[in-house]
Amino acid sequence: MKASINAFKGYNFQGTIYGYLLFMMDLQRKIEELDAEKLVNNNFDDIFVKSSNGNFYIQVKNYSNISFEDINIDENNNVNVKGHEPIKSDKKSGYDKYAIFIKDLIIPNDKINSSFFGIDCYNKDKVFIVGYNEMDINERIRELYSDEKRYNDILLFADKKINSGNFKIKLADLPKIYLFNQKLQEETANIRNMVLNDDDNIIFVIGKPGVGKSHLVNELEKNNQINNFILERLWISDIDVDKTERLKFDNFIADISKQLFNTPRIETMENIIAELKVRNCTLIIDGLDHVENYNNDELIKYMDFIDRFNDNKLLVFTRPLVANIKYKKIFIDNWTEIETDDYLDYMNILDYEDRIEIYKISKGYPIIVSFLAKHYLLNNKKLPKIEEIDSLNSFYDSLIKEGVIGLSIFLINNTYFKESELEFLLSKMEFEVVKEIIKRCPYLFSKKQDRLCLIHDSLNLYLREKNPDYLKINEPIIEKISNELLNGNIGYLARLSAFSINQEIKVEVVKKYCNFDY
Repeated sequence: MKASINAFKGYNFQGTIYGYLLFMMDLQRKIEELDAEKLVNNNFDDIFVKSSNGNFYIQVKNYSNISFEDINIDENNNVNVKGHEPIKSDKKSGYDKYAIFIKDLIIPNDKINSSFFGIDCYNKDKVFIVGYNEMDINERIRELYSDEKRYNDILLFADKKINSGNFKIKLADLPKIYLFNQKLQEETANIRNMVLNDDDNIIFVIGKPGVGKSHLVNELEKNNQINNFILERLWISDIDVDKTERLKFDNFIADISKQLFNTPRIETMENIIAELKVRNCTLIIDGLDHVENYNNDELIKYMDFIDRFNDNKLLVFTRPLVANIKYKKIFIDNWTEIETDDYLDYMNILDYEDRIEIYKISKGYPIIVSFLAKHYLLNNKKLPKIEEIDSLNSFYDSLIKEGVIGLSIFLINNTYFKESELEFLLSKMEFEVVKEIIKRCPYLFSKKQDRLCLIHDSLNLYLREKNPDYLKINEPIIEKISNELLNGNIGYLARLSAFSINQEIKVEVVKKYCNFDY
């Protein structure tokens, strides 16, 4: 249940309706321009609205004890309210529609014949009579926003506009709608020439970790196999700020809705699927296996959503799932020798013998080819001393087996560590091993400035397999981080939710740093 904060508390009557219309501008995307206190030659001069439904001048009244029967609209569209001066409209004003908002006015159900930006009203010719109650419209707005942050952003934006006295705002001036980033960390080399069969509406593209599924999405677009589509990636990198949030089903639906309708108002699954069908738009889900691995309780929701598609086009890219898949499956595997050569051309690795050796070691496994190519270029055209390997895990074994204990520190944090933090948190021996691996194999890590995280989820899963008790192994490190937070070191504070810290400790940290009396 949402908090019952009154968005319009402290505003005058005009400010309340101006704020409401600004919220509706954001939600409905029909209001193109909003302004207030316009000086015109009629009395409808409180608020100005330019919209796809016409241009309105709006006046807001706080009449006491007015019933609907006390209101009359004459043949000239003037509004007469019993006991008050007539509100005159001027047909020469150039504005085609007028509205009057009256606080606490109740319009009988049999008189309601229209809607004014979400509020039931009475309409005669060019005039709209709208009754409003501050708490009712506040609750209406709260129910329409499923995104708490977006609601607060618009509330703050409205407050600034009202307090500034500069009321003019265009739709393009609103804060941008926040969407999950869908861009991969690395650029895609166009290697595969896969052709999709249009006969099947729902297709699962299945491949092992690091085989290039996510990049295949980009390749399909470059090769014109897909063009009218919406893409929802469930993983882009370990350093992704939305790494956990994008795996939650409600957030997944919300992001698709915002992409499709360009509004923060979240549509139902049925409306989303119907709109995709109307637009003949393909939905692409990349990385469903991450839900099974890291948010398994909600996998059934994703599968139910997929089952609803029927005649719609849907592509799902995933590793093999434990869950049963009843739809058409396309399996992708290693690159051929020719495809591997194409990638090595892309990386500008030209020596024939070295290219042969890279293919011999990797057997065309794309992620291993990529790692070997980067190692080669970083180490004066020398390859690591590796025999032929039979899996990605055996490749990781050959590179970092001696450091799996120290590297397991990355499993207790969903974001990043600084190298200085690794030195502080690890034992001296473990740090030296990890430091040497980072120096020797930098391509296994994503590094932005001094921030480090694992480059690929397959490495995360490898470390989990090697350290099934990683939480117990890292108990001293978790205790160190907890103590640092409780003792005033704010360096870890922004990552509080990402650490595998006891919930009670997290509550203590929140109490320490938050001012609940504000």
